[in-house]
Amino acid sequence: MSLETFYQFQKELTRTDLRELDVVALTADVTGDEGEALPEGAEGTIVDICGDGDAFVVEFNDLGSALATLPAERLRLIERAAL
Repeated sequence: MSLETFYQFQKELTRTDLRELDVVALTADVTGDEGEALPEGAEGTIVDICGDGDAFVVEFNDLGSALATLPAERLRLIERAAL
């Protein structure tokens, strides 16, 4: 397997690995959908998946129920949702 193929495989795995109701943390400071400042490390719950995992809508309850639509690269899995 070439290095390029490996990285593409990893990217696809990352995009599809997250699912609704997973608890995630931000990997960088981001701006919420309504302009809220959300700090790196803030934890939230995935409430929707856009497209085929192109982006994830995450609700941050500890930050006033802020919503942010983010790519997988901005999220780190904290806890897998129970099936």
